[in-house]
Amino acid sequence: MSVSCVNVKTEEAIFTIHDGALTVNGTFITEAHVAARLSRNRRAAASFFSKELGEQDTGWEVVRGTCTNHPFKFGRRGSKKCYELDMAMDYSSATFELGNWTVAVHGMRSCRGCLLARDREAQH
Repeated sequence: MSVSCVNVKTEEAIFTIHDGALTVNGTFITEAHVAARLSRNRRAAASFFSKELGEQDTGWEVVRGTCTNHPFKFGRRGSKKCYELDMAMDYSSATFELGNWTVAVHGMRSCRGCLLARDREAQH
């Protein structure tokens, strides 16, 4: 059994890019949350917090969660396996894989605290 869900948090943001030549005003994804019921007694949850990314688009506690009620956290080049749920982070992006599902998120430096969700199938 592997039932899972994905939720995101959106926030309003105004920022400039191109040395102030362009002002962007809108709502952006700032957090991504994955929850999975792996079996009757096994649950996992993981969250990507883009606000934890620093000036170089990296961080050491960007992904936080629980695996069968045991907390974990990791960041740049970290990973965690919780039974069938595989999680990994590169510099500013993370992937969460469960069965044939992959959730990939990427923090954007131009929008402090924003995320870009990617469809894994569209990349191939």
